[in-house]
Amino acid sequence: MAQAEHSVSVNANPGRTDVMGHLKKKKKKMKQMELEPQLKKIKAAKAKGARDLLVHIKQSHPPKFKSKLAEPAYDNIKQALRKASAEYHPDKQLQYDQKWQVLSGEISKAVNDVWADYCS
Repeated sequence: MAQAEHSVSVNANPGRTDVMGHLKKKKKKMKQMELEPQLKKIKAAKAKGARDLLVHIKQSHPPKFKSKLAEPAYDNIKQALRKASAEYHPDKQLQYDQKWQVLSGEISKAVNDVWADYCS
């Protein structure tokens, strides 16, 4: 019985992907340091509650991607959090500069944390 041949793809430069990943992480870390004052304000708004976080991010960092979800009523926090989560989701920000991608990623994390606290 003949043995099945297995083709194994070999990366021509296996260390290159590690280096590229490291450089991306380093750039992201640098952007986070650059955005530290803004991130502190987001954390402070998050600590005050869902409504304060939503007001802060909409005023200070209006979304570049507009969700198709309807504009929620002022008193519907759950719907507003859902919409903010869609508007600031990192997968929707890939066409924008890295600074905005990092900022929207941190906003998305804050919104998701508030959502988890609010809905539990």
